[in-house]
Amino acid sequence: VRSRGLGDVYKRQESGWMFFYLRDEKNSVRCVVSPETSSKLDSTLRNGAHVRVRGKFWLYRKEASVELFVTSIEPVKALADKVRSSDIIAKLKQEGLLRKAQLKNLPTDPPPSRWAIIAPPNSSSPMDLRNGAAGAGGLSLLVRYLEEQTSEALITEIERCNSHRKDLDGILITSGGRNDLILYDNEAVLRAVIESDLPVVCAVGNQTESTLLDFVAVESLPNPFSAGSWLRDIQHSYKKSRKTERKQALAFAFIALFIIIVLVILWGIGFYGS
Repeated sequence: VRSRGLGDVYKRQESGWMFFYLRDEKNSVRCVVSPETSSKLDSTLRNGAHVRVRGKFWLYRKEASVELFVTSIEPVKALADKVRSSDIIAKLKQEGLLRKAQLKNLPTDPPPSRWAIIAPPNSSSPMDLRNGAAGAGGLSLLVRYLEEQTSEALITEIERCNSHRKDLDGILITSGGRNDLILYDNEAVLRAVIESDLPVVCAVGNQTESTLLDFVAVESLPNPFSAGSWLRDIQHSYKKSRKTERKQALAFAFIALFIIIVLVILWGIGFYGS
């Protein structure tokens, strides 16, 4: 979840739990932060701050409301202001392409594991990404370096990846964010990302920078290292959930077998007793 503003930040309770609302121009969602997570947050969070929030939605039964259980909060540059004043975003919205971008999602079962990494020439971002993904089994990362830092070269690589979509699950566009960020605000690049058959994830810049590509990608990460950590985490979460499912299935099979054995014994007792 990417919020355009952090609103109504409450002081942490003595127990360590923290509550606040994420808001944009039309909507709001109540957020809950556990003591373990809130202790790691910056104490200067304030109303109107622009943040990138990650977490899971859950149903608060007491009030029959949906809340976001927050696992991380990262400060970001005011992307909302940039989007609001962008003629490119306004044009994409009018054409219905922005809606198309917002409806795209990554597969979850299984999660994408075969990625094409598109990076600027001589960039260290692929290495940063690999370092972030250290320990993640089952990932296949194909690095593609741009021949030159231009929108035409980036669009060509996106199209080339799509021509091999049977062998890939997604495209991850990375950059250290030190130079040429204007490339990721280019209208033709945004259109290529929206029209891509493969889902595109953006990991351009650093903690304080943002581009319009962040707004149209299916997922936005603050930097290449965070992208690697994200890839690792979704693989670990999937393997953990599959392991839990197998344990539950095995437990159910044992319970079913036990019930059948008991029923057979009772039947035998009744049969021979009669």
